[in-house]
This record gives sequence, structure tokens and C-alpha cells, in this order.
Amino acid sequence: MATEMEYEAKSLVTEAQFKKLLTHFQFSSENGSKQRNNYYDTNDFLLKESRAALRTRVKAGKCVLTLKQPSGDGLLETHQALTKTEEKALEGGVLPEGEVKEAVLLLLPSLSDLHRFGTLTTIRYQKATRNGFICLDQSTYLDTVDFELEVESSTVHEATAMLRSILTTIGTRPVETKSKIARLYHRARAETLE
Repeated sequence: MATEMEYEAKSLVTEAQFKKLLTHFQFSSENGSKQRNNYYDTNDFLLKESRAALRTRVKAGKCVLTLKQPSGDGLLETHQALTKTEEKALEGGVLPEGEVKEAVLLLLPSLSDLHRFGTLTTIRYQKATRNGFICLDQSTYLDTVDFELEVESSTVHEATAMLRSILTTIGTRPVETKSKIARLYHRARAETLE
């Protein structure tokens, strides 16, 4: 289990721009890693109201539970590895013991209606730089596929400057972009209204 601060800047890009960025950073299809994110909240989306997000990420056969919460100009992330048994119990609405559960209980009056409300699958291309990471993500959720450039660095200012510089190389500018979970919330809500 660990906590960390994350400072990022992101922009949605078109599929054509995504392909230009893959070429620019010399990624091949073998460089992409697949990850499945399952998102959890209450029936009334009380975590969302607190601007927090609870997810499991399954990647290379390992599952990590993460709570993301706003903190200053970044995000405080609390991580906890899950066993297969704990992952299965969470699917049944049982949050495993640990620091993530303790943090969630500070935000929610009860865990009784905690459930998975959506799944987002991402193919991520990632490259380390001297200042952080550059990530190109192709995400699929509900009936949507989108493409995103995300830059992680030690400050929001630095991440934003890197993002702008990268997008300039392909002749475009940043597009204000919501987080993956916010896009999933929006799409899930739209589906319930259709």
C-alpha cells in the first residue's frame, strides 16, 4: 500500500493525431499495455460528489485498488494491491480492509450500496522522460472509443508546459479534457437518459 501525489495535464486528441503522436514517439503496437479499470461508487454517486474516484486496475494479471482525491493542485492517490479473493469480494460490494477503505469511510456514511458502475479498458503507450511520463491512451467504455495524451510531472505547471510543447509538434493545441472517470460518468448518465 502506498500514497503518492500525481500532477498531470491531459488533452483529448483525434485518432489521426493519436497516430501522429505514436509515430513521433516511435511507439509500435507491441509497446502498448492493456489495462482494465473498474470504477465503483454508491447509487447516488457520493464519491463523485466528493470529487473522489475509486477504481481497480487490472494489468498484467495484477489488481490494484486506488482511491483518488483532490489535494491542492494535484491528486492524492492511495493504492493497495488486491488478491483474487479480495477482487471478487469487491465485485460483491465488499471493500477489503486497508488504508483505501479507511479513506473511503471518511467520505461515505456507509459502504452498503458501493458497486461497480462501469468498466473502461485502455491500451496505454508510455514513455519516461527526465521530467515524468508521457502517456498515449486509447480508451474504450460503453459505446465510446477516445484518444488522449496525458503528461505526468512533478508540478502541474511543468506537465502543462510539456503537454503544450508536444501538441505543438503535431500542429494542434490542448483541448480541455475531463478525467477518464468523468467521461465514463458522463457517458453512463447519457445512456440512462436515452
